[in-house]
Amino acid sequence: MARSARSFLSLVAAFASVATSGGCLHRPIWSELKELAVPSILRQDAQPKVGGHAILLVVDDSESMADKQKLLASALQRAKYRWTECVGPDGSSFPPVSGACPDDFTSRGRSILGQAHVITSSLEGGGEVCIERTDGGVPVDRSGEEDPIEQILRVGEAGCGFEAPLEAMYRFLIDPEPPATVTVTGEGSAKTTASDGVAEDLLATRAEFLKAYPSVLIIILTDEDDCSVLDSGDAWKMGEETIPRGASACAADPGSACCRPCDLSEEEPPAGCAPLSEDLACLEGMTLDSREAPLNTRCWAQKRRFGKDYLFPVERYTEALTSPTITNRRGQRVENPLFKYGSTPDMVQVLLLSGVPWQL
Repeated sequence: MARSARSFLSLVAAFASVATSGGCLHRPIWSELKELAVPSILRQDAQPKVGGHAILLVVDDSESMADKQKLLASALQRAKYRWTECVGPDGSSFPPVSGACPDDFTSRGRSILGQAHVITSSLEGGGEVCIERTDGGVPVDRSGEEDPIEQILRVGEAGCGFEAPLEAMYRFLIDPEPPATVTVTGEGSAKTTASDGVAEDLLATRAEFLKAYPSVLIIILTDEDDCSVLDSGDAWKMGEETIPRGASACAADPGSACCRPCDLSEEEPPAGCAPLSEDLACLEGMTLDSREAPLNTRCWAQKRRFGKDYLFPVERYTEALTSPTITNRRGQRVENPLFKYGSTPDMVQVLLLSGVPWQL
């Protein structure tokens, strides 16, 4: 890891130790306390210094996030000018106040947030419940003129409850063909989630972002499990009042061939499996309603509960952050856009500021 990235991560880690302590809280974690010690910085020189970093801040904008956003903004404000000094005529120096040096003092160094974008976790994959509240995957400020810290503070918490920070990151940094639109079309059995077009403006913004510096730092802030819903097929069911129930086999072995949704149309069941019309779980009802499967609990154990996964696999993101080639929407192996401008996997760093399961 480049030394300035390591220094920045150690500084923000002071925030992480607070932000990860409570999971999804319903009490504020922000404090006006002024006496907090400035986090210490450990500099490492094992690798050559990189001239700067492209920083992507992926901020969860769902309910209960405002106080976490405020805390992150505060931590970043303290880190922002950590590598900048005001140098006086007599050689004395000190960090700038609010980024400005007094008269007769010169500024030496740079802001760590010089090349940064803020995006949110709201995408369209959750169906009609999310489509009207989606701006994730694209910068909050496309002009690049607004202070990233101010952007974090205005992200808010009115976004989609199917938080998709991983897919938002993927769409902005990596997707070879980021969709221009994701919509729900058709009726009845023909209803489907469809991704159309290519967001050329996003590709242009990405290129400008990645060309600036080869070293990329991704900071993800969320207090929920990732819920990166597919943007194709029947993923729209995630946001419906009801969702298909999983067959009986799902409870014991979600990986079984007999584990499938009760509403699946099939000419005959898999070998050794009972027809869905005779399956004991399906006979209780083909679907689960919003009391049995509330919207805000639909992102975990999906195969066991619903007979299928409606989320992108985690491997999509581990490959995207490490492999020189990835698979596009047509199933073709193509060059990974993340590494198009000189970056290598060891120059991409990810910091996750998240919750801890309440059981721990």
